[in-house]
Amino acid sequence: MIILGLYFGHNASACVLQDGKVLINWELERHTRIKHDYGYNQAFIDKTLEHCGITMKDVDHIACNYPITIMNYCAKHEKEMPPYSIPTTKGTEFAKFDKGWAVNHHLCHIAGAYYTSPYESATVFSWDGGGDSENSASAKGVGNKIEEYKPEKRNNIAAMWSSLTFNNYRMKRVHEWDPGSGAGKIMGLASYGTPNLDLEAKLHRDLSEAPKPHYFDPRAKAFNDCEDISDTKRFRSQNVAASLQRYTTGKLIQEINNLYTGNQNLCYAGGLALNCIANREIIKRTNFTNLHVPPFPNDCGLAIGAALYVYHHILDNPRTPSYFSPYTGPDYNVGTPDIKRVAKMLRDGKIICYYEGRSESGPRALGHRSILCNPAIPHVRDKLNEHVKHREWYRPYAPIILDKYASKYLLDYNEWSPYMQTSAIIKEEYREELSGVNHVDNTTRPQILRKEHNETLYNIIEESGLPALLNTSFNYQEPIVETPAQAMQTYINMGHVDGLVMGEEIYERNTNYI
Repeated sequence: MIILGLYFGHNASACVLQDGKVLINWELERHTRIKHDYGYNQAFIDKTLEHCGITMKDVDHIACNYPITIMNYCAKHEKEMPPYSIPTTKGTEFAKFDKGWAVNHHLCHIAGAYYTSPYESATVFSWDGGGDSENSASAKGVGNKIEEYKPEKRNNIAAMWSSLTFNNYRMKRVHEWDPGSGAGKIMGLASYGTPNLDLEAKLHRDLSEAPKPHYFDPRAKAFNDCEDISDTKRFRSQNVAASLQRYTTGKLIQEINNLYTGNQNLCYAGGLALNCIANREIIKRTNFTNLHVPPFPNDCGLAIGAALYVYHHILDNPRTPSYFSPYTGPDYNVGTPDIKRVAKMLRDGKIICYYEGRSESGPRALGHRSILCNPAIPHVRDKLNEHVKHREWYRPYAPIILDKYASKYLLDYNEWSPYMQTSAIIKEEYREELSGVNHVDNTTRPQILRKEHNETLYNIIEESGLPALLNTSFNYQEPIVETPAQAMQTYINMGHVDGLVMGEEIYERNTNYI
């Protein structure tokens, strides 16, 4: 049985399941090279099927989420429309149409979170800026079924973030090529400020007065009382970010505590689940002891969520809980790198662009399309921000840490953190050794790597003798590189990196920029 999963909104994506196994799951932006790209794209669908060695004739079911608002937007902007009619799922869990199934927005999030988790059962929660008229939902995952699905309209914290940052005038002067990166900027900036209770009260007021539960006005009073948040050198902007972060965390913890019924496992998705600062607090401040956030909690996970829901819940196929590998993009067969040589480059202080295997699902680079280096290189964060990534001074970097060393270097960490979705505190005695990934508040966002999850990268880190690797996405004012040709071109354009590892091929520059 082959199921084609599709999502056509922003961060559009496609997925193919064969008998429940993921053959491919990737984003439209990796194909078109347009950040957060959206709309129906037949060439992208054809390429997705081609990578799997099948055609549309081989597809047994189509599963999708395509909100009517996106359909109207595509029509207005002359985006390609699907050749079949997809019904709205407003007020319903799913709907049948001539070519397949339409699944509710938040049910897609919930399915993507639960069916990729290692749990036999779990409480499942979704919260984002709005989809199919709701902005959140909860459910229970039991075996292969999702039960007690309950969509809700909460005061929309997530929409506050998206309205403030996504294509918004307050953020447009920063990273104009990627307006959707604003939420990450605010998270990074928040640690430099001091939360303000008066401002938080204004945020609460503005949310309460919003015209719709799933909508937040970016010109709300609380933010009009402040300087432009993109002016990060001004102290008040940092306090705005800190206030928004604390208010968000408090509301999230309150809502999740209300969901607890005795099951210790929580699966969580939706755009708000990318907030790794708040995610750490879930384990600390709720009754849940186990947390799973998939590698694609935002809308790029809707295609695979729809496909998994149709396969398991609607068609009643069994499920075997296990680790979900995020490496589900196309395979370009570049081979395996020389582990000893790559380890030596890293040990010698080289900054390398690293490309191997299949690309990652979701917005995080997890070691297959990454820029890697020793986090102990003096001032490496500032040098990467200024010369390599060309981004704001306050933006932090994340580490890859081997599972056997996580307890040595980290406090308050989530042991199940393979996708870089929670933060942790670096122990005081190792903060200098990990200075490149140590944020101003001594936190970091680790990818805790197990050997069975990525043996090649695990062996490279072990061979290097380093406690961790600094990891950031392999891109240069573009979506993360996808093909070998893109990797080579980005490496050439980037400068201030010392080498490119592309499977069996290794290129080194004569100049060590660090």
